[in-house]
Amino acid sequence: ADADADAEERKEDTSIEEHKAANTYDEEVAKVQIKRKDVRALPRPPSGDRKNNPRSRTGGVILKKYARRTNTAAKPTERAQRSVHQSKDTDGGKSGKEARAAKAATMDARHKYVIACVADMVGLEADVAENQVLDGPNFELFDAFFVPNGARQLVFFHQLVKKAKGDPIKELKLADPSSEALTDTCVFVTRGTDKGITTSNVANELSYGRFSVDPETHSILGGMEKFLTDIVQPSMQANENWGKMASNDSQKEEFFDSLERFKSALNEANIAVGSRVIL
Repeated sequence: ADADADAEERKEDTSIEEHKAANTYDEEVAKVQIKRKDVRALPRPPSGDRKNNPRSRTGGVILKKYARRTNTAAKPTERAQRSVHQSKDTDGGKSGKEARAAKAATMDARHKYVIACVADMVGLEADVAENQVLDGPNFELFDAFFVPNGARQLVFFHQLVKKAKGDPIKELKLADPSSEALTDTCVFVTRGTDKGITTSNVANELSYGRFSVDPETHSILGGMEKFLTDIVQPSMQANENWGKMASNDSQKEEFFDSLERFKSALNEANIAVGSRVIL
């Protein structure tokens, strides 16, 4: 009986506490509702002053402004463009040292012989010229020149090359004449056979020539005229073997007359370039 009485008292105490808690909650809710009504009754602030308005959600608290982070992830097209530029700058995406090592690994006696002959024509040591060619562009032109029925010529430019840092430096490099301008000296290598250039015939099947731009007009026209006057014309005039053509054949004289007219046209064009007025 005593146990039952104690249980009844605990139930009554619990119910009383729950009732008090419910009343307290109701009173708090009523206070909040009254406060909301008071806030809604306040006048609306002028435009641009909402941060000091107690009706706003911040209740007059100044919030910090954060800049929205931009999406720095590259788009697929941008990534493709970057990879193309990188491959051009580093020869297939390789670093400068790796690209140079790859070129050096493909070199053989043919490459070394051609570079040594070209170096001799521009006054460079063979090892210096080899290093400059390895560090430069267009090394793959060697392969197109050595294969059977390949390219008919190799062209080297020995001229000032702009550097990322410091002054331009005069270097020897393989050149693509269709896209690069000559500003100093050109050395060309031609082949006299459609057969592949090998280590056994590289010394016999290749011919070398050299000319420079005109030092006054910086034009290739003057360089060509000098090349024809100093090298081509004397060597052809000294030639005694004209095949079936007789030594006194009139066609021979006509040929040299045409050569003279061509040289005169080059000279006149070079003078015109040198006397032009740049507006």
